[in-house]
Amino acid sequence: MTSLLAPWQKIDAIKTFVLPGLNFVMRAADYLKSDLRKLRSCITKNVKKVCKLPTRAANSYIFAAREAGGLAFIDPNVDAGILVLTQVVRVLSSEDTMVRSVAMKQLTSVVHRTIHAAPTDEDIDKYLSGSSEGPLANSSNSGQASSLWSRARAAVRRLQVTIRGANSGSVVVEYQLPDSGRTTEVASKGVTTALRQLQRIRSAQRLKSLPDQGKMARSLSNDHFANGSSWHASGRFMRFCDWNFIHRARLNCLATNAAAKRWKPDSDGKCRRCPSQKTLPHILNHCHKNMVPTRRRHDLVQDRLVRAIKHGDVFVNQHVPGDPNPRERPDVTVIEGRKITIVDVSIPFDNGPDACSIAANAKVEKYANLRQALREAGNDVQVHAFIVGSLDTWHQENEKTLGRLGVSKRYRTLMRKLYCIDAISGSRDIYI
Repeated sequence: MTSLLAPWQKIDAIKTFVLPGLNFVMRAADYLKSDLRKLRSCITKNVKKVCKLPTRAANSYIFAAREAGGLAFIDPNVDAGILVLTQVVRVLSSEDTMVRSVAMKQLTSVVHRTIHAAPTDEDIDKYLSGSSEGPLANSSNSGQASSLWSRARAAVRRLQVTIRGANSGSVVVEYQLPDSGRTTEVASKGVTTALRQLQRIRSAQRLKSLPDQGKMARSLSNDHFANGSSWHASGRFMRFCDWNFIHRARLNCLATNAAAKRWKPDSDGKCRRCPSQKTLPHILNHCHKNMVPTRRRHDLVQDRLVRAIKHGDVFVNQHVPGDPNPRERPDVTVIEGRKITIVDVSIPFDNGPDACSIAANAKVEKYANLRQALREAGNDVQVHAFIVGSLDTWHQENEKTLGRLGVSKRYRTLMRKLYCIDAISGSRDIYI
């Protein structure tokens, strides 16, 4: 934290060098839960400093998956249980028959002392899966010392997973994905990665459930490319001032008059430049006094889109040639013979999962009459909306637009990131 690293380098260094150094200790040794709580507190406190977040910012943002805009850290309290399960699955699935035999005999002995009978394979699986039914009902009062197997039993309950095939030599861990409810199983080599991702997804679910700070996460959940998190570890194309802005903006923790009403009851929350409430959406998208920088942000995205078009005649902010009743002036029109593509750029506020779709539908409807008139003249006409959220949401339908314009899939990978960074940069300048 006191180094001269860039903020994204500090995030990357903690995740790459500091936390992995604890993996073996948490797999093989016993430790105090109080130490894990201290470590978690240290992580959240310092990561919030790096991201310029206030203390009221939701901790789930730090541990949520990248697909929801989170920083994708892993909670030490959760990771301890994951690594215990990893150790259990690895020794029970070891290719070394001696290791596997010793581990199985120890486990069988522990289960035998718990249920006071010779255990079957089903009893062993139930024990490891945290069951409290039948003979295992009083397992908590068995008086046995803590062991790897008892820690694994407690970890399974916390992680809400089950273990099968302990005596088969090929142990699998089963769990349900939060979004789909589909049951998934993973073998020994992928246990750590799969369970860590599961916990990130669960943290993302908690973040999305927050009515205020979860709006951006709900909006980003439709971005299958995770463009909204491409700059977290690399800071590529990111200005320092944009980094200081975007994390607070995503969690609605920026200083606005409307937000100040929470701790200043005498504040009316009004914008200083118009009668509306000074919320973040108002500042970035709706205040008429901000239309000049808002237009500048729009043009950043539009100009980058125009530069990517390599085929056909391109008309920017002009009437469409051949329009019998020229009234509309689309942002971009591309004509290749009888093939006409109309593209209108919009940067709505990321106010939920449907924000981009609503803006796209409005743009397509706007040019419905123009499209019909050009089609009646014998042209192949398509109208597309090109949508990028104010805080970095990438609309999936943009892929169809880029495909229609002939942009290669390889270049799109870079373009998505550049468009999102342009939106962040423009929004920060509007806010300032």
